[in-house]
Amino acid sequence: MKHISFITTIKICEGYEFLVDRINVYILNIQNYCEKYDISYEILICEQINEKNIYLIGDKLINQKNVILLKLEQRYFNPFNYNLIESYGKNTCLKAANSKFTCMTSADQIFSEAFFVYVKGMQLNSFYRFATFEIPEIDVSAIYKDPSEIDGILETCFSQTEKRLCNPLCFDRNITPVKLGQKAGDIMVLDTESFRRMGGWPENECYLHVDTAVCAIACKKGFNIVIPKSEICSYTMRQKRNDNGKKTLQYFHVIYNKGNIRIVDPRFPGAKRIDHEKYQWLKCYTYML
Repeated sequence: MKHISFITTIKICEGYEFLVDRINVYILNIQNYCEKYDISYEILICEQINEKNIYLIGDKLINQKNVILLKLEQRYFNPFNYNLIESYGKNTCLKAANSKFTCMTSADQIFSEAFFVYVKGMQLNSFYRFATFEIPEIDVSAIYKDPSEIDGILETCFSQTEKRLCNPLCFDRNITPVKLGQKAGDIMVLDTESFRRMGGWPENECYLHVDTAVCAIACKKGFNIVIPKSEICSYTMRQKRNDNGKKTLQYFHVIYNKGNIRIVDPRFPGAKRIDHEKYQWLKCYTYML
């Protein structure tokens, strides 16, 4: 059994070709520092597949040491036509994980060196959230000629003067599930068996705020909530694409009653018209009740 599984899900479709660079940086960062600090690890990547894929990532990876590629045909309910829904991919990896701890992440994270030192001493039944800093896009092309350049890329992340803390609410004194869930999809850690017992990520039709729902469930389960100091962190480059704005303009009619929400015909008695963003928040809140 490994000490830690790093889990993410990905799909390369039109407009998201930049994710090839980012997943390679993600893998090299983990490999380099886990080996430096003698941490046994595995990297599980679930690639989600339908007609939108422009190519698969297997042939695009620089180094596949300790990398397990899983494939998921996207047959799940996806009424909003997202490119992917993370929950299904992350849970596919969680089922296959063979480790003491599981680190659920997005596919574009770069972890600080202090993060790897810290994870060696994590405890069971503790739910960990970490600082995430957004930085401007940086050139990572050097890794294709020399993978050891990953050290220089991490140093560039650390030295960025424009880095912005993405989840300041996590560091409030009076923490709540909503505060804990700010940018939680970037990185969260829990021991693997506890993650499985709580059901992993909720599987539903939503892409937004499901990470906050995970945090709400962790709080309800009574796990010890741990937020290390901010230098124990990850970095993420600014996104080149964001389709959420288009979807936020969509409106639906719903029935929301006793913690349940469903989309209905506009003529349904008592139906209320809400936008896409509010629908997903309400769905998230159902996990807090």
